[in-house]
Amino acid sequence: MNARNRPAPRKPQTFALPDHLPGETEYRVFITHLTTCADCGYGRARCEKATGLWRAYRRTLRTPLASNRPADLQVADQPLPESEHEPDAPESAITPDGDRDLSVERWLLSAAENSDRARVDWRESGLALMRCGTIIAAIRMSHDLIHAAAGTHDAYKIDAFLREVLPGGGVFVDTARNLYFVLVQHSVGRRNEWVDNPYEQAKFLGDGSFLGVPSVRLKTRGAGRAYWCAPVEKAGEFVSQEAMSQLLAISRWRLASGSCGSAALSLVSLPQRRRAGASQVEP
Repeated sequence: MNARNRPAPRKPQTFALPDHLPGETEYRVFITHLTTCADCGYGRARCEKATGLWRAYRRTLRTPLASNRPADLQVADQPLPESEHEPDAPESAITPDGDRDLSVERWLLSAAENSDRARVDWRESGLALMRCGTIIAAIRMSHDLIHAAAGTHDAYKIDAFLREVLPGGGVFVDTARNLYFVLVQHSVGRRNEWVDNPYEQAKFLGDGSFLGVPSVRLKTRGAGRAYWCAPVEKAGEFVSQEAMSQLLAISRWRLASGSCGSAALSLVSLPQRRRAGASQVEP
């Protein structure tokens, strides 16, 4: 190729980072397409401001810095010195739970009308608004039904009971309103038992409903107004309707018979879990 036909060298594009913490979409746009900081002249891997914003953004997700840096940062002109990596990462951030929480968080955010806004709401108040419908649906239950099934009014024993009988889950409680919410597939709403809505103190929330969902990091009582008493173990996994039907049947029987103060019934025969789109209940 002669000099006349040789393409002109690519001119590095410069970027100017904002002072505020950007959302995920905004950050990835300029971190992917722009290469040289307009202020310091360094590439994005050495620019202190770019690195600082990235660290701050990762802290909001409570995930480890090294394993979640974008590929374009890892292959940039010069890697960060070892001393500039995130110091003293929280112990919870370097466990498998951190990766699982991030996966579940992304899945839940797909049900939000604005994922960036939902992240901010989770960070500031612990609750974010999600639209019920295609991605998630829920069954709202009164505390009387749950207390009847568990055979106790002790909140910690109720949490342990729900984790045992509805593992894999998706159950959270709004302590301000004393309401429990169980995530289920949207198709559950087409079952006859919910079309006619025969249950008192229980309601299916589907199309047209909005649900205040707590951050996936809130898993203990007292952590916020709402918390996950039976956390979602895997993105796209729901409580099966068969398990819910049996739980509701037991609750109604105990309320009708006046045996709410008795010990919790054995529910080991309840179907364990159902994946999104699955037609069979997993053993």
